[in-house]
Amino acid sequence: MTYYIRKATYDDIAEIQEVAKVSWHETYEGIIPADIQNKFLNESYNEEMLKKRIDKSILLVATYDNNIVGFVNLSYLLEGNKSLLMAIYILKAYQGKRIGSKLLSEARSYIDTNTKEVTFEVEVEKENTSAIQFYQSKNFVINEEYVDYFYDYPLQTVKMTMRL
Repeated sequence: MTYYIRKATYDDIAEIQEVAKVSWHETYEGIIPADIQNKFLNESYNEEMLKKRIDKSILLVATYDNNIVGFVNLSYLLEGNKSLLMAIYILKAYQGKRIGSKLLSEARSYIDTNTKEVTFEVEVEKENTSAIQFYQSKNFVINEEYVDYFYDYPLQTVKMTMRL
């Protein structure tokens, strides 16, 4: 199986939305109520927001057989030489095939680390143990745990960081 990773374009929006929707519902079933998931997806993955992500951040897609099977979204460097990992989602049938690793590695290559130390941060719902294990395998460490109110719904959250 050969996967390709490339920058997202406006033509990818519908497929990115589908990957986000399917991945969110599979990952957070029983953790986050469906109505809150849908509210988040409608606000964060609508066409206008995805166009902004494509234009103002690093949004890469993984394709197999010309279909998008996953994506990663990183911010460019922010104050304090920090980049936020905003999303990495892979359709369940394609997980465990190193696509997430390749997406993360490729996204990191867009960040200039030659002249400064850079910190990558990601927030993960504590019950999303497969994501936590994935990030730990990439040298992210948990450095904070707290309750985050996600649309007034309390989520046990861990903040993980990785220094380059």
